[in-house]
Amino acid sequence: MVGSNDLALDSNGVPVDGLTAKFADIVGSQKLAQRLVRAAAGLVMETTGQTRPTVFDVERILFTALFEPVPNIVHHPKSGLLRQFVTDDSTLSDDEVELLLNFLVGHVAVKMQGEVAELLAFETVIALINGWRNSGLLPSSVRLIPGSTIRMRRDGSAGWYKGADGLIACLPRDNGGPIEIYGIVEVKSYQPSLRDVMIQLRKHQSRLTHGLKLEDVEWPAERLVFAVRERDTWQTTRIGMPPSSLPILLVSTSRKSKVRRKTPPHNLVECELDVPQEEMTACGLSLVTWVIERLGDKFFPVKASHDDLGMDPGEAALNGYLQALNYTVQRRLGPTARANAIKLYDTHFGKADAADDPGQPYTV
Repeated sequence: MVGSNDLALDSNGVPVDGLTAKFADIVGSQKLAQRLVRAAAGLVMETTGQTRPTVFDVERILFTALFEPVPNIVHHPKSGLLRQFVTDDSTLSDDEVELLLNFLVGHVAVKMQGEVAELLAFETVIALINGWRNSGLLPSSVRLIPGSTIRMRRDGSAGWYKGADGLIACLPRDNGGPIEIYGIVEVKSYQPSLRDVMIQLRKHQSRLTHGLKLEDVEWPAERLVFAVRERDTWQTTRIGMPPSSLPILLVSTSRKSKVRRKTPPHNLVECELDVPQEEMTACGLSLVTWVIERLGDKFFPVKASHDDLGMDPGEAALNGYLQALNYTVQRRLGPTARANAIKLYDTHFGKADAADDPGQPYTV
């Protein structure tokens, strides 16, 4: 029997409760929202063993993923331009607005679409892990550890930073045992080059030599055991550094051409994220608005100043952003900034009329 707080799924595994509609408004797509909720539900089942995940747990996974890039955005050097744009864009020059538009599309939207791709990819990763477990290639205790819980040390740094997008690992049954790491998961919301993937892998390998932090628990390097993959089998080995053959599972958007100039290494397992690049791009642009609304307290810390408008800080931030965005059609912008203004404008206002197309130069 399904409890009142359980996540209801139809016969095809599609979420049917209000959570889907809620996230459709955020990501700008009902279909994508269904996949996100389903992927989050699968991740809850994988990490907790629940057979019927609750709405609360699924929503927590979704919002944890979406909030992941927000601190990076808040502390970015261009965040000051965003504050001015939202609160009083008339104080910004055309050059400053151009920098900001390129930042919103080239950084904020890309960061957000990357988090969405990571969550969507976990559905594919979990299916692969299940197949390997069922066939005996991996131990039954192997599970996916999501990137939101993983922190690694960078070379020469004492702090903990976001690490791999995921780990395929066995956690110890007792406090004194080691973590067995069977693979690293890397997700890209674009089609990366083989060279870039291998550079990323080497960075993760190097960082694992400094230990690992999962949730709030630190694991020193001597308690990490790594697997090597030879053809279709894994074997664990106790060595002081992750081997070059430590498996990496790459999930990325579909490739138009399958032709490679170089043969990928045997420890690289590639999967496609079955979401069109255009849909991922549109999602990232929609999430720009969501981020700005979430930053309302940063832009308008005193709610009372907006009581006369009947707005809370988030609503005031969104209102200021949309008004300033509407005004960009009258600014002199370079080609890239004009294109980015159109993308952001169309995302929130619909396709601009030809007479109001911000891609055309204006004379003021």
